[in-house]
Amino acid sequence: MILSNGGVLPNPLPAAGLSGLTSLRPATTLRDSERTLILHTLEKVGWVIGGAKGAAATLGLNRTTLIHKMKKLGISRPSPEASEIC
Repeated sequence: MILSNGGVLPNPLPAAGLSGLTSLRPATTLRDSERTLILHTLEKVGWVIGGAKGAAATLGLNRTTLIHKMKKLGISRPSPEASEIC
């Protein structure tokens, strides 16, 4: 059972390992937390989704499940032009 006062659960998880992601704001909802974790993992593995060292395996998900979550959360690989501009 999960209880919350005010309808929003606090996120007591430490931000360990996320210090290099300055462009991401702190997650405040489960959806935000999930999105942040997936983005961090994708960046860490070079946007490789499948395979033994891909994001899906790192997160303990099936490849198709990760792809579904990415679509649901509006996550897509940034274009190469976007990374060259920064």
